Amino acid sequence: GSPGAPRGQAEDKKGKKGTTNEPEYHVLEVLSTTVSNRCGGLPEDKTRADVNEMAPPLREVLQAYRSAADKSEQGEGHSCLQQKKSLRLYNNRLVECSLQRKDEEGAHSRQPAEVRQLEDNFDRLLEIAQEAQNMLMISVMADGADIRKDTVSKRWPDGYRYVSLNPVFRASFGYNPGPKGRDAATSKANVLYGPTEGKLCYRHLLDLARISLVYANGAALRAGLDAIVEKFEVVEVRNYYQHGMKNLLGERYIEVLVVLKEGISWPMVCEIRLEEECFFLARFETAPALQKVLSTCDEIYARRCVHLGSASYLARWALQRERQPQSLTV
Repeated sequence: GSPGAPRGQAEDKKGKKGTTNEPEYHVLEVLSTTVSNRCGGLPEDKTRADVNEMAPPLREVLQAYRSAADKSEQGEGHSCLQQKKSLRLYNNRLVECSLQRKDEEGAHSRQPAEVRQLEDNFDRLLEIAQEAQNMLMISVMADGADIRKDTVSKRWPDGYRYVSLNPVFRASFGYNPGPKGRDAATSKANVLYGPTEGKLCYRHLLDLARISLVYANGAALRAGLDAIVEKFEVVEVRNYYQHGMKNLLGERYIEVLVVLKEGISWPMVCEIRLEEECFFLARFETAPALQKVLSTCDEIYARRCVHLGSASYLARWALQRERQPQSLTV
C-alpha cells in the first residue's frame, strides 16, 4: 500500500483504498508468492504497489465467478455434481481416485500409471494435435459421420460455438478453442514439467487437442458425462465441482481425458471440458481482466524468467489449480 495507509488497507493507482482482507488480496498473495518463489523473488526495481495493481482486475474476475457459482447452486443437479468422484483408468476400468485399489488376491497394487502422450517430439505432437482436433469435433457433431476431417474446420472454425451436436451428449452447444498454440504449449511444458523431464516435458501435454461442451445446468452436464464415458475411450475424469478440487478463481467444470485413435496418424490423449453455461460465460466475460493480471505479472518478473511468458503461465497455474491444503512450515 502507499506510505501512511492504515494497516490492512491497500491503494490502487487511483488512490482508492481497499482492505487487504478482501478475497482478491488473499488470492493475489497466493499468486505472487507462487511466482516470486519460482522466479527468485520480486525484482529490486519493483514494489508491493506494483503487485497490487493486479487486485482490481482480479476482483472483477472473482466477482463474476462468484455470481456464476450462485446461479449454478440454484440450478438442477448441482449437488449431484459435487458428490461425483474423479476417476482414473485402472485395470481397464474407471475407478474412483480416492479408492484404495487391490488386486484379485487382495494385496495392495500399484497406483495407476501416469497419463501421458506416446509421442514426445514437440513438432510431431503439434501435427498430430491438429488431426486429433478435427476428429474430436467430428465425434461430437450430429452429422459428424458425413463430414470429412479436412473440411470440418470450415464448418466449425476456431473460436466459434457449434449447436448441431449429437443429442446423446445433452449439451446446449460446443465451443472450439482450436488446438493449443506453440507458444502456450511451450510455456506450459517448460514451467510445469521442464525442471524434472527436460526434453521429454512435451509428452505431458494432454490438452493439445481440446473442445468444450456447454450445458444448461448440472443435471444435463451429468447426463453428458455419462454419454462421453460410454462413447469415448476415457482414461481420466477430473471433477472440479468437488470441494477439494475447487480453485482460487472459483471455476467449476469437469475435465475428461480421452484417447483418440481413429482418423489420426498416431494415438493422442485429448481433453473434453464440460461446463455449465454460467461458468462458460463468466470465463469469456472476464478474459480481458484476467489477461491484464497475467500481463502485469509478466511485466513485473520479465527479467527473472528464462522463458518468455513463464511468469504469466505460473500465475495462471496458481489461480486455476486445485486449492492446496494449508500446512504448517517450521
